[in-house]
Amino acid sequence: MIDSLCLFLKKWIGSPENYGYLNASLRARSTSFLQGEQYASLARGGLRGVEAFLLESRYARAYRLELVSTETSSLKRLETALALGVAEELHFVRSLAQGEPAALLSVLLARADLHNGRLLLRSFAVPRRDALLQPLWHEYGSISGDLYHELWESASLLELCERCRAVVHPFAGAIGEAAAALARGHPLVVAERRFRLGILEALRSEISSFSSSNVARVREYLGRLIDLWNIGIWLRHHTGYEETPHQESEYVPEGYALPSHRLVLARSLAEVVHGTPWRSWIRNIAETTPSEFQRALHGAFLQWQMGLMRKNPLGIEVAIGYVARQITEWQNLNTIVVGAALGLSPDGILERLIGIKN
Repeated sequence: MIDSLCLFLKKWIGSPENYGYLNASLRARSTSFLQGEQYASLARGGLRGVEAFLLESRYARAYRLELVSTETSSLKRLETALALGVAEELHFVRSLAQGEPAALLSVLLARADLHNGRLLLRSFAVPRRDALLQPLWHEYGSISGDLYHELWESASLLELCERCRAVVHPFAGAIGEAAAALARGHPLVVAERRFRLGILEALRSEISSFSSSNVARVREYLGRLIDLWNIGIWLRHHTGYEETPHQESEYVPEGYALPSHRLVLARSLAEVVHGTPWRSWIRNIAETTPSEFQRALHGAFLQWQMGLMRKNPLGIEVAIGYVARQITEWQNLNTIVVGAALGLSPDGILERLIGIKN
């Protein structure tokens, strides 16, 4: 009923830049996000508790579809239902926007294609690709999960390139260019850089006709995302994961606060972030291994996005915060599901949640 009313109002208002309507809708929908005590209750309830919650939540339709599927694993059913439920919600949110908000939302939701494309490319960089299970695709981006499934079925990098060329979409072109780099013998880090540059070029083209403060905020979001990628590249070199010479050309340009020359010259993480907004984020992260550190930094990035929701009631900040809250809830529910399946204690699960203090 609420969804039908929202779509009716959208058509009735008919604004080419409908921030007021869009943001009012998102704030109303945000009341259904889980709070801390609800997460604690789910962590204590195990898999059965999560199943009962899903049947009464916004994920109910997706979970009921999984209940009548042939999947026998409770864990797999729950993970799939959560992924499909999130995709449904974010596709609906995209449908509420027109004009500039729609273009900017496409940039925010491209995180799905960035995730899926990297998984696809990395699968061709392992020795026994035939032993890999196809991943659960993020379905809220510009390219459908069915197409990623088709690309995954490619028997070789050359076949992947051919299939990408047949798809009229810049993101598929970016995957194809990266796959061609792998086929020519370039390392995965080079292929991933080409993929990211291709996606960024398409996203910047998408919003190039707009010049408002909302566009500036989304460009800041992209810049911070680039910084996050580049910190990961720096960490690989300074923790022994990457043995090739450290070069400025490895980094993705046009970050928010970390120019490539700083990253090449810095000998410690403190030097990397000195005098930048990243300094306060880094200082509060206690994890030591590269993977744990980057996971914590990703959580801090999501919290920054969620914090924007109250910054500007008539700007894109509300959508940035809403999408981040949806992604965070999804990740937290997945953590609860996997933690319960592994037999972790409720306190152990809560410690791993983003933005939740036990």
